[in-house]
Amino acid sequence: MESPVFNSTLALLQERPETRAILMRITEWEAAHVQDEFFRLGFEWDTFEPPIKPQVLHMMHLRGILRQAYKSRSGTGYLTMDPAAVLEALRFAEADHVEADPLEGIPEDLFSVVIGYDDIKSMMVKALEAEARVNWLLVGPPASAKTLFLLSLERLPGAGYILGSRMSRAGLSDYLINFKPRYLLIDEIDKLPSKDLAPLLSLCETGRVVETLYGRRRSVTLDTIVFAAANRIEGIPREVTSRFEALHFKEYTRPQFAEVCVRLLERDDHPNDSWPGCCEVDVGLRRVGGATRVGVVDSSKLPALLVDLACDRVQLGRADLESQR
Repeated sequence: MESPVFNSTLALLQERPETRAILMRITEWEAAHVQDEFFRLGFEWDTFEPPIKPQVLHMMHLRGILRQAYKSRSGTGYLTMDPAAVLEALRFAEADHVEADPLEGIPEDLFSVVIGYDDIKSMMVKALEAEARVNWLLVGPPASAKTLFLLSLERLPGAGYILGSRMSRAGLSDYLINFKPRYLLIDEIDKLPSKDLAPLLSLCETGRVVETLYGRRRSVTLDTIVFAAANRIEGIPREVTSRFEALHFKEYTRPQFAEVCVRLLERDDHPNDSWPGCCEVDVGLRRVGGATRVGVVDSSKLPALLVDLACDRVQLGRADLESQR
């Protein structure tokens, strides 16, 4: 559930965990008295035993969690602004987040679709097994397996994939605070505007993410490891690259690229496993630097067709990249 009340309640629970018991008492009271004749007047600070401090109720009202149902010289009655959103935030905050054994959480075939780069694969797996808090920056031309690495890492428990060109400062802060990813995977980080880098810089440096807006403040400390990919390192501010260990990727040869295409088609999550014959395939060329769709074709011709289409797209991408330099 995404609503202002949900976000405000979740932020309060993260900043002041002791308010959870108060909100539980409020929601339980509302559920028990919703049919009462004077329910619309709400509850007051001394409705409960022990009483809830008036300043706490006032603070929740200012945050948009409670509304004033009734007000007079002698007192103020409150009700939750959105009972369902408050309950959802309480459930979200109390959900058990069981830490997975890092060895059990790493699939043996984590990088099975990636051709070559055995040294990088080995280095990453060892770092994951040791839970080393090292942030990695994958740099290389289009179709050099950077996105394939990120999509492979997305299989890890607690991993979250985002696109730098579609990311904002507020959106990143909200995502980190609400979902607390164990692994943050950022593709196209070189396309992230400089004005939106602050949450990422703080996350990489101290693990803290702080959001300060009018009427509310949220803060969380994370052990998130960041994996990012970029075509060029020159366009990334130095304050960003200094927080990463850079890995430079070389271009795939045509035979290597052909093998990548075939492996992608043979994955278990492929939409049709009836080889040989005819099949309808949503080609995952976006995973290797290009994007297109192939309709119903003779599957015996599909691998060659894939390679031709992919190479054309890759050459266009590389030419475009060269023109920007």
